[in-house]
Amino acid sequence: MQLTIAIKNLFGCVPGKLKSRLHLWYGKDRQTFGKMLVEYTELIAPQLTIVDGILAMEVPGPGSPYPLGILTGSTNVVALDRVHCEIVDQSLSDVAVSNFEFPLMIPVNFSPFRVVTSALRHL
Repeated sequence: MQLTIAIKNLFGCVPGKLKSRLHLWYGKDRQTFGKMLVEYTELIAPQLTIVDGILAMEVPGPGSPYPLGILTGSTNVVALDRVHCEIVDQSLSDVAVSNFEFPLMIPVNFSPFRVVTSALRHL
C-alpha cells in the first residue's frame, strides 16, 4: 500500500461515507486494510484497468508531480500493480525510473473526529 495504483484506486468505487467508515474500522492495521482492498477487487472484478502514469505523485500526499510518462492497461489488476511496482523500483529496463522518491508510510485510518466533521459538512 505504499503506492496507490490500480487496486487501491478501486476503493473509489465504495459509495458515500462507507469509504471513510472503512478507513476508520480497518485503517489501523495494514494487513486488515490490504485484505479488504483485495476483497473489494475480487468483488468488483474489473475486466479492464487503465492506469494513467503520465504524471505520478511522489512523496507523502498530496505529493509532488513526477513526470513518469507511461500509460498502462491490463485485464489483470494485480499484475498491473506489480508491473508498476517494478517500474518505480527500476526492474523493467525499458521504463526504469532512477529518481522516484517513495513516500513515507503514513496511517491509512481516519480519526472519528475526521469522519464526524466530514459528515456534518455534508449535512
